[in-house]
Amino acid sequence: MNAHCPLSNPPPTSSTTPNPKRLRMESQTGDTTPVKIAVDYPSGPRVYQLTPSRKAMGIDLARRRFGSLAKYAVRHKDLQISIKENVCALSWRKLHNELETRTPVLYTLLRSCIPAKIGRNHDEELLKYVQHLESVLKTEQVDENQQLDEEQFESNRVANEHDGDGGETTEEEDDEEDGDGTTEEDEEIYGYDGITEDEGSCDEDNEEITRVEDSDEEMQELDKSKADYEDADSDNSGSDDFGSGTQFPTQSNPEEPLRNQCTPFELIQSDAISNDVTIAGATVSQFCDPKTRFYFKLVGDNIDKNVKPRYMRSDNQTKSLHYFHVYAVADRVDTSQSSNQTNIIWDPQSVNLQVLLPSIDDERMMKENFCTLISRVLVKHMKHLQPYTSTVSQHILHKYSKEMSEKSQLIPLGVILKNENQVDEMGQIMEILHKYVPCQQSSDEIELASGQLLSVKYTKFLHILMGGDQLTVSRMRSVHEGLENSNCPRERLEGLVPVVEDWHAKVIFLKVIWSRLYKYASTSDRGTLYHLRNLVHRKNVRNNPEKDVNASEDFLLTTVQSHILSAAMTIFGMDSLEDQPDINMFPEHDQDIPDKTTVLKSAVEIIVHEFVDIGFRPQRKGRKQKPKDNLDHTQEYAKELLSLGLFYLEFQDAIREGDGLRVLRCWKFMFLWFRSTGHTNYTIEAMTLLTQYYFLFTPRLAEQLIWSRFINTHGGLGRNIPADLHMEHLNRICKQAVAHLGANKTPASILKISHALGMLQKMMHNFDNILGVAPVCMKHTKSSDDKDLMLMVKELNKASVFDYVEGRHHQCFPKIVANVFSSIDQAKLHKWMNKQFKSQLKASFLNH
Repeated sequence: MNAHCPLSNPPPTSSTTPNPKRLRMESQTGDTTPVKIAVDYPSGPRVYQLTPSRKAMGIDLARRRFGSLAKYAVRHKDLQISIKENVCALSWRKLHNELETRTPVLYTLLRSCIPAKIGRNHDEELLKYVQHLESVLKTEQVDENQQLDEEQFESNRVANEHDGDGGETTEEEDDEEDGDGTTEEDEEIYGYDGITEDEGSCDEDNEEITRVEDSDEEMQELDKSKADYEDADSDNSGSDDFGSGTQFPTQSNPEEPLRNQCTPFELIQSDAISNDVTIAGATVSQFCDPKTRFYFKLVGDNIDKNVKPRYMRSDNQTKSLHYFHVYAVADRVDTSQSSNQTNIIWDPQSVNLQVLLPSIDDERMMKENFCTLISRVLVKHMKHLQPYTSTVSQHILHKYSKEMSEKSQLIPLGVILKNENQVDEMGQIMEILHKYVPCQQSSDEIELASGQLLSVKYTKFLHILMGGDQLTVSRMRSVHEGLENSNCPRERLEGLVPVVEDWHAKVIFLKVIWSRLYKYASTSDRGTLYHLRNLVHRKNVRNNPEKDVNASEDFLLTTVQSHILSAAMTIFGMDSLEDQPDINMFPEHDQDIPDKTTVLKSAVEIIVHEFVDIGFRPQRKGRKQKPKDNLDHTQEYAKELLSLGLFYLEFQDAIREGDGLRVLRCWKFMFLWFRSTGHTNYTIEAMTLLTQYYFLFTPRLAEQLIWSRFINTHGGLGRNIPADLHMEHLNRICKQAVAHLGANKTPASILKISHALGMLQKMMHNFDNILGVAPVCMKHTKSSDDKDLMLMVKELNKASVFDYVEGRHHQCFPKIVANVFSSIDQAKLHKWMNKQFKSQLKASFLNH
């Protein structure tokens, strides 16, 4: 079989006869039919005989099966990276220039088809329209080339009638055979087209490769050559040497057998390349090599999808898919200088657990941040305080603000086809993820009593944090408990350390606020959450904020701002937002203000002192705090709403700024709120997080715990989000892609889509940039809530919720107090904390 191809310049001289070693390989396979390519050079023709592993490529080239040839090409590892980079950086300008150069007549015709009003001299608009017309022509050409002959059409019709549904498919027909007798998976593996042989050809006038007529013997040789080529390709795919030193396997499929002798981020890079994912910024060896300053973290969550059949039958019902989605993120804060030495705790009684509770300093720093948050609202909505806008900080900076303004380096690792709700499958998930844990085999010598030296081998781990919601981390701990009697640390999966994330905790804190302040029966109690909800017609706010988190959060933020303004108007003696505040606090003329920052801060501190109460005071032994008898419970309700709302703003702002210390301080307060409102699971998670930071983790892990909790997808100050919220975003993108599969929602297709998320996002972003489409995900634009805010402020002022009236109360909240911490039995709290700490200390493998 010969293929003819002209070239202008010959390559470097090489032998036209194959290597004897290749001939021996050919004789071993039993395939002796040679495949040769003839190339015309100016100096004369040359003939090259293809090796057995490349025979199939030559046959496909001769038969113009360019689709199969492309599949062979992209399997080459050296080509994979460059191909994906070129696809992500697709330039329509380059395609436009190629069209103009190679097909000038068609290009002129397309230009003439563009309406005159578009402006044919406008380069960018012309590019868009020409490319659109070109794509339409290509689509029509494909549709025309795909017309089957009568015999093929008749065979397909008979096959469809044999299926029994008239050719209509449902979402559950993924594994059924096509009309040609092959499954969809077979088509993908072998490049089977299921259409006429001539479909793959293009521009026959420009191609000079001689076509070879088919025969039965040649078809058998083709199939055998393909099999040989795929076997050789699969043998070569695993032959790369990734170095030595750490045991870290590399594979494209997480469920393949593990392989040793790899560095940690070379594995993630290998997975990323083979699964259509690219890495932004630094190389993977810089991303998380233990010898460099970068470390990484894994974040995972369940992804659920219901597949409904078009025609439901007793044996064809809705399928509920439950899988596990994971991504890796590099640390932006350098923790390499911190120690990796564990401080082993021998006596739990020697530990002072009081550090886990909010202190006076924590309360003071929290209220200082409250002043900044309140100032932002006042200068925005009060006319006479707008000159103070420049004195208000829009970002509460911290020592790592620069690092947290950098764009995060992310690697989507795809979906694992296991269900985290099943303990055994959660164990399999952790076994799959444990391959990403950098480890190294070490040995040590122990001197026995007899003086003999005994060599002991053991495994050292660079522990990797595994983030998730409460359900995910509790399942992981259950797996660790079940494996605690295994022989070695690798079998006990000690390389993965579960840690809880922030977004789901913030949702639970919304439920805390609702459980304290939201009741359907309070519609007649002026100033309550449900009354204000009806006032501004927020019908999408539910009794359970988890049903619509965005609506509940938006309503809460508007309500908190209205309470801030109403409290400020009470302190400043204002009847409306247009009035001049008390002249004793704010001078009438700007030149009379020596220091605007000090003046505004002093005024805001009065609001915080009067109406915000989040203090936690240790009780004396044998004494409990008793509520006062002369309280105004309506005012107490407003105080608690303002206190909880400001705390929610503080937690939200700390996450946006990526301030790990502020977030840790918030967890101290949330620990008490979760405890007092009966959220037991998150009470345990809050204490676990605090004990991990203060007692159980090494200094390096403790630093990573608080500074690796955030994701910044675009870069910039104040643009961080919780790591588990980004996981939810990836789940949404994955589900949207899966929804377009129609009837092809198979585990294999879902797996491929999840691995390709990183590249898909880059391709879509590049495509939108070329077409001039405005980005839609940079920042959500919200319609103004000023009208709702003014209605709330007016209603709160009419009800005088911040004025003290002795004995006043709401009907649904008759005994409410501003500070729920006052009702906590601290003796029981400390007893429970001691018991919980002992169990955590026993279960922690980091303390051994």
